[in-house]
Amino acid sequence: MPIPAVNTIDNDEPPKLFYCARRFPYNHQVDVKTISRDYCSGCSCTDDCSDPLKCECQQLTVSNVQRLAKSFRPPPGEYGYSYRILLGKTITGVFECNDNCGCQQKRCFNRVVQQPIRYPIQIYKTAQSGWGVRALCDIPAGAFIANYVGALLTDSIADALQGEDEYFADLDLNDAVENEKATTLEKCGYLDMGIGSSDEEDEAAMSKKDADDDGLGSDMSSSSSSEEEEPKMKKIRRKHKEMQNEELNPRRKKLNAAELEKIDAAAAVGDDTVFKWADYFGENNTLFVVDAKKKGNVGRFLNHSCDPNVQVQHVFVDTHDLRLPWSSFFAIRNIKAGEELCWNYGYSPEALDPDRPRHRQLFCKCGSANCRGRLL
Repeated sequence: MPIPAVNTIDNDEPPKLFYCARRFPYNHQVDVKTISRDYCSGCSCTDDCSDPLKCECQQLTVSNVQRLAKSFRPPPGEYGYSYRILLGKTITGVFECNDNCGCQQKRCFNRVVQQPIRYPIQIYKTAQSGWGVRALCDIPAGAFIANYVGALLTDSIADALQGEDEYFADLDLNDAVENEKATTLEKCGYLDMGIGSSDEEDEAAMSKKDADDDGLGSDMSSSSSSEEEEPKMKKIRRKHKEMQNEELNPRRKKLNAAELEKIDAAAAVGDDTVFKWADYFGENNTLFVVDAKKKGNVGRFLNHSCDPNVQVQHVFVDTHDLRLPWSSFFAIRNIKAGEELCWNYGYSPEALDPDRPRHRQLFCKCGSANCRGRLL
C-alpha cells in the first residue's frame, strides 16, 4: 500500500530513507543464522488455524504465557490473536505461523504482522514534533498497523555507535517482560520480585508491603520531543548489564541482600516451568537492536505520547529465537481517522539526568493530561 507524505507546515521534505519491508543484518559481524525456518516449529492445521486450541503455533503463545507467575498471567481471551486482532498486550511474545506450517499465508488467522499494511496511513509534518504518522481511516482496537524495521545490530555494536542512536529499538524480550512486571507491581504498590518468582514469593512480597504500610518491617518503598525537532531521540534501549547490576538498576537497589538472593535463585515452586533466560542462552546471550535511521519503514516516524494509542508487541515470525522477535505496532484503542499514531518510547523516569546538556534533552509535546514533559 503506498504511504503518502504531506507537509502543510513548511517547505521541508521528509528525511531521506531507504525503504525496506524486512529487517537485515547491519554487517557481517551480526550473526543472525537463527533467523531461519530451521529454528521454527510449525503447525499441522488444515482449517486456516481458526481453532487456537488445535494450532500448535498459537499454543506456543499460550505455553509461554503460562510460564509467568499467576499474578502476572492474563486470563484466556486477553492475549494473543482472535481473527487477526490482538486481544491484549502479550508480554511473552506472540508466535505466528511460519514457513514450516501447512496453512496458507493469506488466509491463516495466525499470520498478522507478516501481512502487508492494511489500514491507510500518512506521514505528515506536525506543528511541534517533526514528522509523524496519522490514520487516514478509522482503525479498530487491536488492529495491526506496521512493524518497526531496520538494520539488526548486536548490543556491543550499538554501544559503540555513540551519537547515532536516534532510531534504536531494543529487542530484549527479557527486559520487556521485567519492565511490564515492575510496572504492574508499582501500580499495585508492590515491588518487582524478578524473573521466575513463584506465587508464594509474590504473596510474600505483598504481605511484606502490607506490613510496611502498617509501620512494620523494613523501610522499603515503591517507586513511583527534543527542543530541536530533528533528529528525534528514539532510543528505547535498556542495556542488559543494567538489568543485572543492582548498582545500576534502581528497583534492585531497594532490595536487601537476602531479597536479591531470593530473586536470583530459581523459584522453589514451579521450577520445572520457570524459564531462566541466562541459563538458557549461557554465554551466547547476545542482545539485538534495530536501527531504522538510514534504512527502515514507516514505523520509524511514529512519535511518542505519554497517553499513546499504539503499543509495541513482540512477535515471532521468521525464528523462534527469543532474542529476535519482530517489533510490531498495534492499536490500543479505537482510533479515528486523522488521529496521530503515537506510542510510548518506554523511557524510565530514572533515566532523567539533571546534568544532561540542554541540546541533548528530550521533551515530550504530546499535550496529554499526564504528560511527563521531559523524557531525557
